[in-house]
Amino acid sequence: MSAGATTRRTSGSCARRSIFPTARSSTSEIRRVGALPNPSVPAYTAADIRIAWRLQRELELSVVFIDSGHVEFGNPATASEMSSGAYVKLKWNY
Repeated sequence: MSAGATTRRTSGSCARRSIFPTARSSTSEIRRVGALPNPSVPAYTAADIRIAWRLQRELELSVVFIDSGHVEFGNPATASEMSSGAYVKLKWNY
């Protein structure tokens, strides 16, 4: 990013509300990032959803869905776009 470039980030979240009866926990987050003036990058809004299951006391499986599709920085005409996707995480606490 060039010197003097600024961005505003606003986010909110909703935790422990599950639409899946077998899920132990779920969270969602919507974030809005303002436009950058130099280089000119448009504002964007993105949303993430995380669903987690506690398989054992020390073992957790989670799936994260990322809705994005935006340019982070650089000239929007030539810059690579962050794409939407999903990933799976297995967390073991020992």
